[in-house]
Amino acid sequence: MSVADGKRSDAVRQLAGFLIAVFGTAFLFTVGAGALFVILDGPGPSPSVILGTLILVFAASAAVIGAAAIVVGLPLTWILAANRMENDWVYPLSGLVAGAAVPIILSGWLGVAGRDLETLPYLILACAAPGALCGWLWWKFGRGKILRRDREATKP
Repeated sequence: MSVADGKRSDAVRQLAGFLIAVFGTAFLFTVGAGALFVILDGPGPSPSVILGTLILVFAASAAVIGAAAIVVGLPLTWILAANRMENDWVYPLSGLVAGAAVPIILSGWLGVAGRDLETLPYLILACAAPGALCGWLWWKFGRGKILRRDREATKP
């Protein structure tokens, strides 16, 4: 395999890892949100309304998670790779911190921290968990496989 083929293969693997991280996290977030809606609301709306709502939740969460992964995750990956600091715990921890920061920053920016302070911990948890999951999926299916392969190739 030539160097160009290896780079192309790495690019495809990273794109696949990115898509798995974004859509896998959005899917699990949608399942969790759907379960929460059913538990809290009970059997109210028709199945078609529930399905339509879940599709909208999936699309919105995929868009938000994808934007966050591009704005935070990709520059972080570049910085960590350039400094050879990538590890199996770095991406989930970074996703957790970045996800937890979103509601804190937005609540201060929107000026709702005083009014909705009791809901802020739940929002932090609802954003931190998907952030950690997205980071873990990115490591598992994107960067981790490439780094493991490269480390095994350089072993004496």
